[in-house]
Amino acid sequence: MEREKLLVTSVLFFFICLLISGDGGAEGRRHEEIKKLFVFGDSYADTGNNDRNNSSSWMVPYGISFPGEPDGRWSDGFVLTDHVAKFMKQRMPVAFRSWRNHRAKKLKYGMNFAFGGTGVFDIPDAPYPNMTTQIALFERMLHHNVYTSTDIENSIALVTVSGNDYSSYIAQHPNDYIEGIMAFIPKVVAQLIHNVKSLYSMGVKQVAVAGLQPLGCLPRVTLSNNFTACDTFDNALVQEHNGLLEEAMAKMKNETQKEDYEPLIFLDLYDSFMSIIQHKGLPSGDGGAEGRRHEEIKKLFVFGDSYADTGNNDRNNSSSWMVPYGISFPGEPDGRWSDGFVLTDHVAKFMKQRTPVAFRRWRNHGAKKLKYGMNFAFGGTGVFDIPDAPYPNMTTQIALFERMLHHNVYTSSDIENSIALITVSGNDYSSYIAQHPDDYIEGIMDFIPKVVAQIIHNVKSLYSMGVKQVAVAGLQPLGCLPRVTLSNNFTVCDTLLNALVQEHNGLLEEAMAKMKNETQKEDYEPLIFLNLYDSFMSIIQHEGLASENVTFKNPLKACCMGVNASYNCSSVEKNGTKMYTLCDNPKSTLFWDWVHPTQEGWRVITNLIRGNLTKIRDIRHAY
Repeated sequence: MEREKLLVTSVLFFFICLLISGDGGAEGRRHEEIKKLFVFGDSYADTGNNDRNNSSSWMVPYGISFPGEPDGRWSDGFVLTDHVAKFMKQRMPVAFRSWRNHRAKKLKYGMNFAFGGTGVFDIPDAPYPNMTTQIALFERMLHHNVYTSTDIENSIALVTVSGNDYSSYIAQHPNDYIEGIMAFIPKVVAQLIHNVKSLYSMGVKQVAVAGLQPLGCLPRVTLSNNFTACDTFDNALVQEHNGLLEEAMAKMKNETQKEDYEPLIFLDLYDSFMSIIQHKGLPSGDGGAEGRRHEEIKKLFVFGDSYADTGNNDRNNSSSWMVPYGISFPGEPDGRWSDGFVLTDHVAKFMKQRTPVAFRRWRNHGAKKLKYGMNFAFGGTGVFDIPDAPYPNMTTQIALFERMLHHNVYTSSDIENSIALITVSGNDYSSYIAQHPDDYIEGIMDFIPKVVAQIIHNVKSLYSMGVKQVAVAGLQPLGCLPRVTLSNNFTVCDTLLNALVQEHNGLLEEAMAKMKNETQKEDYEPLIFLNLYDSFMSIIQHEGLASENVTFKNPLKACCMGVNASYNCSSVEKNGTKMYTLCDNPKSTLFWDWVHPTQEGWRVITNLIRGNLTKIRDIRHAY
């Protein structure tokens, strides 16, 4: 027990040292003055604010390692606050509840306003102040001159959020929390950022915000499997929270005046916890959780169209940035062509990492977020140029990727442990048919090999840049898309279009097989075919996926459709009249709009291609 405690606290201490040392560390910037620490949050930071008559933290056996008896800390001894203070080479700040018991000499180290069991928002039945109220208590200290403006100018605030908002949400929505919580996460993050801005407005110069720990690895969760495995869904929620938080903090940093110190610091507890869990401790001579994770992260680079795009299209002219897109996740339009997650998100989730940043927004992110890769896919594009499509075709997308390499955004070492995902969802063929409406049948049979040849050329280009694995998605059944089945009231697929798809997929598989034979043999799969056609058709034919108890009553009908073929999901007249209809529950349909699957549809489709996805390997470990 003692060893486990020391391992955890040591890695948190080490990781925090890395993050807040900056350009010389907090100590170097103190100018011989004490740098006060003000703390806000929950039980991960609380050092004695909860009621001693009603809180477990004041009961045996809490505090057995330090101070030898319960003292209000939610541990056997020191918590995060103590280790941050230790790094700053000063004493722990006093707990707000007991501040009147201390003399001014003790108050000079700061004050801890964190209360165990609280959240960013109010938690039902929790009698303690939420984070916003904690900050209001801090402001009251300033108004009463307990601390002066000079004190605050040389201070750092520590903010912790360990998941009480989410556990409370799940408890209040036990049967339908999955979709709702994805829309709730951005609200929690937004309130966190609001709180940080409040601290800045009071004069605090530095704020360190702790990311969420892996909730799916907490013993209260792993108890159900005898403490053998973490819950991947809970951890996916955590990664979404942390990803949005890092994005918001990066944006805020860009808007903040440049200083000779770091005004906003992200403490990545997730990586620290996961490193300890995966390695069953902290090895001697360890280079830090962050350094080790960097070696293990397999970057995902994405090229293609709307089946993979996560926000590259112009937000002023694209349906993917209009209501009701994004209603399931993140709760508002964010550039995805669905109600929520698309193929890219599900592939990243399978790889147990975060979704790569969209190319159009990469400059808004810090290097930490870029380590997961980058998405160059643009909705509406093809292998070749599409008339009237103002976005880069796949070859140009790959050229943009190459530019990232030339500018050292990514190094050759990064690329060696990467996978590329390529999607082609039919824009080349729909464009060809639109240009040859009366005689496309014969011509398109000659056009298909050209499309396939260009895909293979693009794959070879990626290999030449150092990418080791490429996953290529086959065409989905174009004849089953709602924009096609609309003509027969969503009852039957178009067999001719599906025959064209099968020709495309057949030629593509043949070309990929030939390329594999020409590629040096490795102990991993360098080229992976993702059979979307069979996955779609299986779901359509069986009206869902019985093994997961998923039912799509009319799989050929979309959730969000224009009132007729002239309108699309999101179409609105100048007078504000909606020209689309929306189903009650996107989770009950395979398709979101005329062309794209729902988040639930993509989830089921991805589960059906898991056999192919399991071929994704850690290249570095393969040698």
